[in-house]
Amino acid sequence: MPAIPKLVPHCASVIAEPNPCTVNRAPASHSALSAVRLRLAEILRQAHAKTRDLLAWLIRYGQQTGEFRDDLDADLEAETLLPLVEGLTSLALLGHRPTVPAHDTLTRRIDGLLMQPSRPSRPAPSTIA
Repeated sequence: MPAIPKLVPHCASVIAEPNPCTVNRAPASHSALSAVRLRLAEILRQAHAKTRDLLAWLIRYGQQTGEFRDDLDADLEAETLLPLVEGLTSLALLGHRPTVPAHDTLTRRIDGLLMQPSRPSRPAPSTIA
């Protein structure tokens, strides 16, 4: 069973928690505090860089094992995925986007990187009322 498609979407599972506020309250408050606390901002920058590097490594590893498409730029995909996860998490925390559609958005994005998507592709729900 492929390891990478299980590991990367695990990040998305945090978004789908029934009560994301309890899971993500501390990271969200740390982000807000970092605007005024320079040392905390530096720690968060370092953590962000390490997470981005880990995502890029996971994508490269997945390319080597045939799980991710080999035409991907791993660094660019990591630079795209990390802010997507952070943004969707923030929207879910604020109640602007329900957790299940946020999780589905991230899953669709990750499935687009895989050689064999984890589930059949389905169109994104319409945002037009």
